[in-house]
Amino acid sequence: MLKYGIALFFVFCLTAVSALEEDDVRSVEPEELEKLLDEGNFEEFSKLMRIDDVNLVIPKDDGSDPMFHEGVPLGDILIPKGEEELEEGDEEEESERAVLNFRKYGGNKWPNGVVPFAIANNHYNNAQRATIYNAINDYNAKNTGTRFVPRSNQRDYVMIFSGNGCYSYLGRIGNQQALSLQRNGCVHHAIVQHEMIHAVGFTHEQNRPDRDNFVRVLWENIPREWHSQYRKGNSDDWVTTTDYDYYSVMHYGMRAPGTGRRAFQILRGGIDERYVGQRGGMTGLDVQKIRNAYR
Repeated sequence: MLKYGIALFFVFCLTAVSALEEDDVRSVEPEELEKLLDEGNFEEFSKLMRIDDVNLVIPKDDGSDPMFHEGVPLGDILIPKGEEELEEGDEEEESERAVLNFRKYGGNKWPNGVVPFAIANNHYNNAQRATIYNAINDYNAKNTGTRFVPRSNQRDYVMIFSGNGCYSYLGRIGNQQALSLQRNGCVHHAIVQHEMIHAVGFTHEQNRPDRDNFVRVLWENIPREWHSQYRKGNSDDWVTTTDYDYYSVMHYGMRAPGTGRRAFQILRGGIDERYVGQRGGMTGLDVQKIRNAYR
C-alpha cells in the first residue's frame, strides 16, 4: 500500500462550470430549486448551481451514455473555475487541467465529513427514490469517515435532481451544489455511489499518476473528444494512499466510449477484466482512500 500522507486529488478542468465565486451565488432552499425545475426555469436553476451550460440541466433521453458529456473533459465532474490551477505544458492539456487538494483548498472538505443532501422528489418514482436511498444508506454503513445526511437548515448541501446525465461537483463548493442523476440511465446503486464519491472530493482511478504501472491506455481505440478523461495526473499534485484499484467504482470500464473497443491493456496478472470498472458498488479500497483523506 502506498502511504504518502494526506491525499491530493488531481483532476482535469471542466468547461461546463461558471467562474462565479461562492459569494456571488445566493443561498437558496431546496424547495425553491425544485420549483424552478418543475416550472422549466432551467436558466435560473443553472445560475444558482454555477453551471454555465444550461443543457446540462435539461433532461434528455437520446440513448447516449449519461456518464460522458461532450465538451466536459472529465465526463461527469463539475469544478468551480475559482479552484482551477493550471499547469505548465501543452496548451491543450493546460486548458483542461486543474488541481483540487484538501491541503490547499481546505474548504473543499466537508466539515466533520458530514454531507447534507436534498432530493428533487418529483423527479423520481418510488422505485428510483428507493434505489437512491439504498445507495446512500449502504455508503453510510461503510467506515469512510464521511456521511450523507438529509439537509435540515445547513447552508452548504448537495441537491440531487434528474438533469442531463450523471455528474457532480468535486468536493464541497459552498451553498447548494448539483448532483445530477438522470432518471433514465443514472439511478443505479453504483452510479449513485460514484457521484457521491465525487461529491466528497475524489476523481477517477485511471487518472492516477502511477496508472501506467497498472494499465496501458489504448489511445487509438478512444475517440479524441474523450482523451482528456483518460489522461493521468501529475505526481507533484496527487499523492496516492492506497494500492491501484482495478475494481474501484471510480474506475472506467474496459470499453471505450463511442467505439466499444478496448480502452485498456491490463499490465498485472490475476485481474478479471470483467470486473474492471465494475458497477456493483464501492470496494474496500474506495472506502480506505476516503477514510485516509478525512481522518
